[in-house]
Amino acid sequence: MLNIHGEPQLRRVIFELRFQPSLKYYDEINEIGALLNQTYPYWQRDWTKIQFMDRVNHSSLIIEHNRIGSHIDIPNSFSYFKKRVLEGIKVYNEKIQINNVGRSGLRCLWLCPVDFDFNELLKIVQDKFYAPKEELNEVIGNQFNDIAYMFYFEKEGYNVHLRMGPVIKDEIPQWIPPQGPAYEEPDDDENLRSNNGVDKHISSQAIESYNLDNEMRDTTTYPEVAIFYDIDCYTEKLKINDMETFLDKGYDIARSVVTGITKYLMETYYGSGKSYCS
Repeated sequence: MLNIHGEPQLRRVIFELRFQPSLKYYDEINEIGALLNQTYPYWQRDWTKIQFMDRVNHSSLIIEHNRIGSHIDIPNSFSYFKKRVLEGIKVYNEKIQINNVGRSGLRCLWLCPVDFDFNELLKIVQDKFYAPKEELNEVIGNQFNDIAYMFYFEKEGYNVHLRMGPVIKDEIPQWIPPQGPAYEEPDDDENLRSNNGVDKHISSQAIESYNLDNEMRDTTTYPEVAIFYDIDCYTEKLKINDMETFLDKGYDIARSVVTGITKYLMETYYGSGKSYCS
């Protein structure tokens, strides 16, 4: 088998859990923050949410009255991310029982580097996914400068939303923004700095440093040409005790989609002896 692409790189993992809100949350918000501060060195809160950050591991956690969200950039292992997510859910659930889970989602962003130029990758992806018929050729032609695909389907009992396409290094930040989506800047930083009873455990300088670290970490390791995969696996039919199973299964689904499509695009094609070099 020709060495035509590298190993798929898991660049970001995002988790979100939505559930029925409880007013008890506002009584326990400080205790939740203190307990999870043992895992996340930086944290801050306002009247409605708690935000945690770990600059070393480029991860964050946000907790609200009806939502828990987490993200990590370039994780060393998915099990590390899963452990932190489950810890956040456990602390919340012990203080405020989570009832009526509304939506659970696991989103994985991958890059698969290739060892040829963008135009060749574009031709391969187009040929394997979309060959317009003659009638459509007259409308949009049969050669494109760029393409991207979106798919919605069910797999192993979960809903899956897939976005994918060929990318070059300079456009990757458009698809994987350096700042993690689970982190949000305060709406009113002056209020957080004032002595109004709202706790603040991270400075604006630390926030800026965190964002800069993320940007440098991401952009310096981007491949020149790659296939981009954005896979969101989600369900609205889940109980709180099923979270670990959902995380494991969601990740396995995402990984199988990435490896399966990459094989379909690359290895089976080149195994046939055909070439797009022209």
